[in-house]
Amino acid sequence: MNIKPASLAIALSLALACGMAGCAPASDDVSVQDAATSFREEKIDLPDEAYQVLDLRVTDAGRLFVATGDRESGRVSVLALGDDGVLTETFNTDDLRKTLDVELSYGRACLTAQGQLVCGYRTASGEDEAFYLVDGDSFSALPLAVPAEAFGLRWAEDGTVLAVGNTSVSCMDAGRGDELSSVALPGDTYVSDAAAREGTVYVSTTTSSGTLVKAGLAAFDAATGEPQALEPTLQKGLEQALPAGDATGGGSSALLACSEDSLFLCASGSVFRCASDGVECLLDGVGTHLESGSDHPERLLVDADGDLYVLYRHSDGTALHTLYRYVEGERPDVEKKLVVYALEDNSLVRQAVATFRDGHPDVAVEMEVGIPDGSGTSADDALRALNADLLAGTGPDVLVLDGLPIDQLSEQGMLRDLSGQVNAATAGETYCENVLRAFETDAGCFAVPLRFSIPAIVGDANVLAHADTLDGLVSYLDADDETRALLSSSVSLQALYCASSGVIADETGEVDADALATFYDGTRRLLEMAEDNLPEQADPAYDYVEDRFARFGDGTDSLGSAAYFLLFDDTRIALGSIEGETDFAYVGLTMEHAGFPCAYAPLSFDGSPVFQPRAIVGVSANSDAAATAETFVAYLLERTQQMQGQDSGLPVCVAAFEGRTRLANGGYTVSAGTAPGSTNAVEYGRGPFTAEEIQSCIDLMQSVDIACTDDKVVTDAVVAGLQTYCRDEATLEQAVETVVQKINLYRAQ
Repeated sequence: MNIKPASLAIALSLALACGMAGCAPASDDVSVQDAATSFREEKIDLPDEAYQVLDLRVTDAGRLFVATGDRESGRVSVLALGDDGVLTETFNTDDLRKTLDVELSYGRACLTAQGQLVCGYRTASGEDEAFYLVDGDSFSALPLAVPAEAFGLRWAEDGTVLAVGNTSVSCMDAGRGDELSSVALPGDTYVSDAAAREGTVYVSTTTSSGTLVKAGLAAFDAATGEPQALEPTLQKGLEQALPAGDATGGGSSALLACSEDSLFLCASGSVFRCASDGVECLLDGVGTHLESGSDHPERLLVDADGDLYVLYRHSDGTALHTLYRYVEGERPDVEKKLVVYALEDNSLVRQAVATFRDGHPDVAVEMEVGIPDGSGTSADDALRALNADLLAGTGPDVLVLDGLPIDQLSEQGMLRDLSGQVNAATAGETYCENVLRAFETDAGCFAVPLRFSIPAIVGDANVLAHADTLDGLVSYLDADDETRALLSSSVSLQALYCASSGVIADETGEVDADALATFYDGTRRLLEMAEDNLPEQADPAYDYVEDRFARFGDGTDSLGSAAYFLLFDDTRIALGSIEGETDFAYVGLTMEHAGFPCAYAPLSFDGSPVFQPRAIVGVSANSDAAATAETFVAYLLERTQQMQGQDSGLPVCVAAFEGRTRLANGGYTVSAGTAPGSTNAVEYGRGPFTAEEIQSCIDLMQSVDIACTDDKVVTDAVVAGLQTYCRDEATLEQAVETVVQKINLYRAQ
């Protein structure tokens, strides 16, 4: 399956997403040393017109050069970093473009060791691509023939060029244009990055098998393409440094850079130096932009002085990239400290923490997670510890309230009134105030949502007429074989739970046992029907039901993903959450091309338009840095910040939503191969959003007014009970009784 905005048609195989773990522990006789050198982080500002960074290089003279491209014209500028820390243009490709009337092949450009530009251009008539060497006001043709699938070029120190593709790496002589070697990776293995040193090409890879993604490293002879074995000690060290092979979804990978005696990689939110004697964690990314959950490292560069440069890619705002330098030396002392707490890791808030530091260098911002991944800490224990800290006045300054008992915290006076920040935001921009003020009372506004999602249903209009209640929907679909076949495997437990929340419990949180039983029985029946309708080519070992539970709350079962199933798998109805503007786009594609009367609507089983707030923030009433914490909340509500986090929840800022819809100015496509292994694809496309479509989306966003906000202890109990019932580990009555008792006991504490 391939679903993408058409304006970002140059795919980078898999996202270069580094996780947030610290330096890995050592094993056997190979050590992964702790960071021995301190680095301070410096942001290098790119010009406003620099939409995309094509390459960066520290030249033989020790100066940083950056090749950038604008958004529309195909103009490339080569910038040099001055002693004042400012990038200034040294030359551009205007003369080349005017002389030859050519169009840039974006991404297929690199800088030489002397700061010259190698770039590929096509003529306006679409003839074969030609490559040129541009140096100041002069340019000359190069005899390079770069493979069509290459998404990027790398200039090696010996004058060869690496052409990096999704599944291959080619090594070419820049002067003669000869292909010295070419390596094609097998099966489901993809190239993430490549670097060359002393006749060896190192390739960072990701290998996928179902939802399992494993990062790796391979080495090849640059002259022949023959595989080379990594030194045993280096291999063992790399196994510690690279992300573990249990990632799901987009996958994890490593970025590469080389020096005379070392291989450097950026992985697991840190930078490692790898040599034959082991691996050193050179830079622990804690407290740096490497913690960002939205800006993913795309390139790593190391200069002769040991300074590190990391280029980050994001898909938000007017530019694709940001650039940071890490210089040896102690991090400067700061005047203020701000602690941001989240019960579970939150990539949106982590990204905001990282970028907030840029504009507030006098503030040390730390993020604490109550339930770190793999810790085994229960939600109940984490909440007890947080409550004790808040009562003692030693707690965090900013609280990410997702999963926390918001009403209880506000009633106990543990949260500050943020009405001033909300009113200031709405005075300058239009917001979905139905969501933004969802927790506002006569006493004030103590919790502020930054994002939200809407449970929804898409597909056969006849089925939607029966979706007012869960029992009604299930009864209609489960009537016979023909109706059961209508349900696709795109069924989101999160959407079903959110749509049922108003029925399961009342405003005081009291659980209705009969309603909970209806939810359990109806959800299980839907999952069983959906599993029966899995595509024939599905992996026999795939556990569909467990996968649905694993996806609960992570946003991957969005309504937009249903487009694939309704267009290519002959099913007619799907359930998911509207998480972002692409969900609206792909739902529109489905309605246009599905081939049957198709519609979509918000999903609610009690008649109330429901939504799920995301990234809800509050400020501790006992914070010693209350003013700074409120400044951080105001920052989170700004339009530019609200545009971050594509498809991780709808922004509460309407202008930010409008801005995001306009980024995909090439429209959207969804495609699938006609048969397993086929290179031919069936593709459906649509153009960018019209003004009327944008307004229709906004109208829907502003129509929902009931928030689904169970705290994590309650949600975990409900989901655990559903799992035991679906696994036949408990009868329906036993599962319901156990959950009701557990929730009542928790509420009584």
